[in-house]
Amino acid sequence: MAELTSSREYDVEVDFCGFGLQDTDSSRLPERFPAGHTPGPFLTGRTGRLDFTSAGHTHTASVTVEVWDEPAPVPPGSWDETATATLSCRSGRLRAWAVTAGPTPGEIHLSDGPGEWEVRAVCTGRPEVAELTQFDVPEGVERYIVQFWPRARPYPYPYPYPYPYPYPYPYPYRQPSRLNSASATRTTPPLLFTHYIYRVHNDPMSTRHILLGLLAAGPSHGYDLKRRHDERFPQARPLAYGQVYTTLQRLVRDGLAEVDGTGADGGPERTLYRSTGGGGRELARWASEITPPTPFVANEIFAKVVVAILAAANPAADPADQRATNPAAYLDAQRAAHTARMRELTAVKTAKDSDLATVLSADYALNHLDADLRWMTTTAARLTTLTAEVDGT
Repeated sequence: MAELTSSREYDVEVDFCGFGLQDTDSSRLPERFPAGHTPGPFLTGRTGRLDFTSAGHTHTASVTVEVWDEPAPVPPGSWDETATATLSCRSGRLRAWAVTAGPTPGEIHLSDGPGEWEVRAVCTGRPEVAELTQFDVPEGVERYIVQFWPRARPYPYPYPYPYPYPYPYPYPYRQPSRLNSASATRTTPPLLFTHYIYRVHNDPMSTRHILLGLLAAGPSHGYDLKRRHDERFPQARPLAYGQVYTTLQRLVRDGLAEVDGTGADGGPERTLYRSTGGGGRELARWASEITPPTPFVANEIFAKVVVAILAAANPAADPADQRATNPAAYLDAQRAAHTARMRELTAVKTAKDSDLATVLSADYALNHLDADLRWMTTTAARLTTLTAEVDGT
């Protein structure tokens, strides 16, 4: 008989009618949430993550996670939606992600190591949340129960995803020989895997951190923050006003921002927000965090440079936070990370057993990383001009 080993309820932020549960070790996923996510099926299983479609646009859902030792019984009651999927989880832990607001604080613990899981999800409250989110940001109206039980444990390999395996592959990979029925051992992945190694992650910028960066210049209200965001990051998806105010409310809830009175400026009265000391430290942590050097990350790198300039311009900021968000130092560290990754890829393509597909894949990644590197060098040389433009807005 199946036994429930753990059960815990989480508050999960939902925006643009979606959220995901993703492996906390996401560095090797072929796509990280929300890449590839579109509102549609209630539950979609992807490599290392689960994508959910909510009935409401922006709200906080209640998600109860149950971990069972065997196939779990269907939760009793009447449910608006029911679906199943499978999940490979390398770390044994998941984190909830909103589409634009980014990760929800806290982790969901499944196991102490890698494994594969069967998943069942049920949901209620969907008609109610669809109506309420038209004019409000409700909490706990849409309720989920997500059940996990082992599909195959312990997992025989240290990395459960079928691809992309990282180079150099850490363990010999056994596959049928093309010449006979015996098994052959390779120290690099077969050709099937090389196609997936350099998939673009296309990570979204973190809305909460971008707003913290804009607040670093001083108190502001949601309308002005949206305008400045859309002007400063024209290639990003424009923020919805509901998303701005929801994110501000969550920043206040988490102690990263606080209400600083109200202002009218000749128009309707609006609530002013300002960053707290905790918000400054969180911004410094995020802005100084090295972005994984994969192709096409310049969008996030550029965002961090701009946010670092905004934070450095705040005279009330902690000196340690200002040092941590120094844009020149960040670019130097990011260039060092890119250079190190390019050395690794060069070693891959020049290895004696590298086939043509491996060489071409490595060349593809190297060319894009080199373009990023040249862009960072040019940007570093123009920081004075960029700082004057950013500070002047």
